Amino acid sequence: MRKDYNNFYSGLGSDNVPGKVLRKISKIALYLANKKYVLRSGRGSKCQIAFEKAIDGINLKQIYLPWNGYKNDQFENSIYNYVTEPALNIARKYSEVWGSLTYLEKAEYGRNAYIILGWRLNKPSKFIVCYFNEEEEVLEHALRIARDYKIPVFNLYNENMFREIFQKLKDVIKNS
Repeated sequence: MRKDYNNFYSGLGSDNVPGKVLRKISKIALYLANKKYVLRSGRGSKCQIAFEKAIDGINLKQIYLPWNGYKNDQFENSIYNYVTEPALNIARKYSEVWGSLTYLEKAEYGRNAYIILGWRLNKPSKFIVCYFNEEEEVLEHALRIARDYKIPVFNLYNENMFREIFQKLKDVIKNS
């Protein structure tokens, strides 16, 4: 990926997502790639994979895996596949269940810090696009980080709001 791109967004979401929403995610990812926005994601769900696959062949993505071989990873794109102590420290700050997590679960939470803040943890995404409809602690954790950094979150859960969300995305891009 070229290093001179400065506009990043995070693509997150649940595994429990309708196919219609996955198609909308693909359209959004392509639109943002055409605007030279770099995807940050983590292959943790169907939503995240949809963001990434939509722009396969377009080298505008940073994919963060909590460890090498995560979910039998078969992809060969720019992948960061470990979690550092600074990312774990950020993750700990925003987790409500940190003490009960295994080491591997903590690595998944640490990956959230990268997805939201970038590899050096100092360049927050401009916005988050997600599909979130249920109590899913690891996703809620990522959104807590985003809220604390005042990053706009566009949740595609309410399908009737898609046009409004897409317009708000365009406004954010225009004002970036």
